[in-house]
Amino acid sequence: MEYVESVIVSGMSQDKYILLKLGIKNDDSYELNKILHFIDTEKRALHSIFYSDNVVYMVDSFNNKVIKFDFASNSCSDVTVGRDPRHLCLNKDNIYVTNFESDNISVIDNNSFTLAGSIPAGIKPHDIKYYHKDNNLYVSCYEENQIIQLNPHSGETKCLETDGKPMHIFVDDILIAMTYYANGNIYSKINFLNFETNNIEDIIKIKGLASDIEYDYVHKLLYVINIEDKSIYIIDAIKRKIIKKIQLGGYPESLTVGENYLLVTNSKKKLITLIDIETLTIYKNIELEFTPDCIKIIRT
Repeated sequence: MEYVESVIVSGMSQDKYILLKLGIKNDDSYELNKILHFIDTEKRALHSIFYSDNVVYMVDSFNNKVIKFDFASNSCSDVTVGRDPRHLCLNKDNIYVTNFESDNISVIDNNSFTLAGSIPAGIKPHDIKYYHKDNNLYVSCYEENQIIQLNPHSGETKCLETDGKPMHIFVDDILIAMTYYANGNIYSKINFLNFETNNIEDIIKIKGLASDIEYDYVHKLLYVINIEDKSIYIIDAIKRKIIKKIQLGGYPESLTVGENYLLVTNSKKKLITLIDIETLTIYKNIELEFTPDCIKIIRT
């Protein structure tokens, strides 16, 4: 079966957490290729998921765990990290996890999937990315208005100041950081930082609370969920301006960039919206039989 896109989706069904592997079809339906039921009664709060090489990693902020599910072997395991883990990234054999309340980064050996150590970070680290061109980690430190550039081998660090409290980050030829700023009203700011000069080159301000953001490395576009007006803001990262706003309604939760489409989960409407990347218009809505949360594209 040839799919429009294939995705990993977490969500709730009958008050139970589930993880699904879905193939989105061209007839407004989907095919369920795999499902993982968390049959225990333990409460979970999956802050983010990460997919790589037929393995999905789930960051459980409530239980301070990273959960690993291998689709090939149909095996599930977990490891305890610091307090309130938020995001992770992979670098060769290691997994790096930001712990928002522990102010550190947990290091997990991915081969044995055991805790290998920890690295001190700034105050309330949230997002983390590995950049292959300089072999550094980039960590957003919410309470310090800083992005930390960290060499995981030497321990050498450099700090880059942001305008606002940084949450999500992306590293390309330039560093992009989504921050929060409040002065009576809440604003979300997109910072474009030059990590050679340590300067902020441009800022795009959006009134409202951005709850999730993704970067299209191919088309150089940023997609931002504004949870206050229930819209997707599309930003041209080259021209550094908002080029379109798409109203979704409901409660858009999470988004991911595929080859041809941006996919957005909507928990209130129980659907996945596909937005055509070429035309920047809604292609179709896929109705679901569960309440979706996090979503990640499967790249083959």
